[in-house]
Amino acid sequence: MATTTTTQAAVTSTSGSFTNMLGAGSGVDVKALATNLTEAEKAPQKKILDNVITQTQAQISGFGAVLSSLSALKTAFSTLQDLSKVNSVTPQSNAQGYFDVTASSAAAVGSHQINVLNLARPQRSISAGFAAAATPLNNGNPFTIALTIGADASQSISVSTATPAGVVAAINAAKKGVTAQLVNTGSANNPYTIVLTSDNTGAANAFTASTTAVAADGVSPLLFPAPLTGQDAVDAHLQINGQELWRSTNTVSDVITGVTLKLLAPTSTDGTIAKSTAGTLLLTRDTSSVKTNLQSVVTAFNAAKVLLNTVSDSKSTVATTGATLVNSSLVRQIRMQIDNMVTANSSTPGTAIKALRDLGLSKQTDGTLTLDSVKLDNVLNTNFSQVAGMLTANTENTGRTGTAARGLAGDAAKQLTDLVSTNGSILNASNNASAKIKAYNVRLTDLDTRMQSVLARYTKQFAAMDAMVGQMNSLKDSLKSQFDNMSNSSK
Repeated sequence: MATTTTTQAAVTSTSGSFTNMLGAGSGVDVKALATNLTEAEKAPQKKILDNVITQTQAQISGFGAVLSSLSALKTAFSTLQDLSKVNSVTPQSNAQGYFDVTASSAAAVGSHQINVLNLARPQRSISAGFAAAATPLNNGNPFTIALTIGADASQSISVSTATPAGVVAAINAAKKGVTAQLVNTGSANNPYTIVLTSDNTGAANAFTASTTAVAADGVSPLLFPAPLTGQDAVDAHLQINGQELWRSTNTVSDVITGVTLKLLAPTSTDGTIAKSTAGTLLLTRDTSSVKTNLQSVVTAFNAAKVLLNTVSDSKSTVATTGATLVNSSLVRQIRMQIDNMVTANSSTPGTAIKALRDLGLSKQTDGTLTLDSVKLDNVLNTNFSQVAGMLTANTENTGRTGTAARGLAGDAAKQLTDLVSTNGSILNASNNASAKIKAYNVRLTDLDTRMQSVLARYTKQFAAMDAMVGQMNSLKDSLKSQFDNMSNSSK
């Protein structure tokens, strides 16, 4: 009897331990248990990947901010890289209506006296009249027109439609340097005339025209220029600073360096200097744009400097950009590059003006720039040519190709263009960061897949355990019943 009691106590103790651990009759939520264990295993791995993705996304934001800042600095330097943007010469004249003036960067400051004695003109010849635009010529048979312009040999123009309108069409289609028009003068008799005009002005473009048509057949009005009506071809005649000049056109750009004159009307009443009222052309240099653009360089440089410090400062709390590129070698490289742009000598230095410091730019203790406007004004007024050469190498539209010196602003603009280009180091670094994020997202997807397998394994294992516990509970109940029966029968 003692043995039976001891055995029952042992079974009861074992059953109680399972019940305490899993709940009576396996009252454990197997699915929740498997899910919780899986999440416990997944969470630290996911946290690591999420943190890396967040940091990499912040790097991309930092690279974007750096790219924008350097693009602004590039734009500022670009306003000083071409001679035409630096050497801005403004023309002023008291002869409006007589001539217009444009000045390029090659123009020099100064004053000029200009007399316009005569404008260049094209030859214009007018035929006698015809009764109608379709009046038959040469008995309606085709003929040719021989055209000679200046020293050029005669050119033959075929007229297939033997009428005044046909002559005009043939001459214009030939494009030989003379334009024809059919004009209705409104005259009572023979109102239609053919007007031939040289396409170019000047005496060298005078022309003659003759025809093979038979005069008896009504073609005599086509004899150009006899009888001559219209106007002769004439060169422009002008006097600049006391020197008389003749040009074949009314656009004169080879007398005053960098200056183009467009002649509009004579300043003389009779074509002589004695009856001419000279116009004064004053060329002055506008340095305001240079000062404004240099200040823009200072502003853009300082903004870039602050931004580079912000993204690389581990203690920065600036939203979106602060501490995003800490310990970045690229940021250190860029900082050195832009510092060199504003402190190094130009690739085309002058004897007195070699760098931006000679224009009044200096670095402060925090690395930013300041501009001494008084010094800049003095340099621009006393040594402008060296300023222009130092900044631009006296060139235009240097672009990105080639190895020739571009001047300080041109070299800086090229370096910055390379940095911010689609193949530049900044976008390459940003693209690499984006590629890493894609790889991290793939790892997250793989983690989810693995954890699904783990969940399935845990669920299967706990289900088997649950079944085993159920069986043990069933055995416990059976043994307990047997022991109870044995105990009752012994009484």
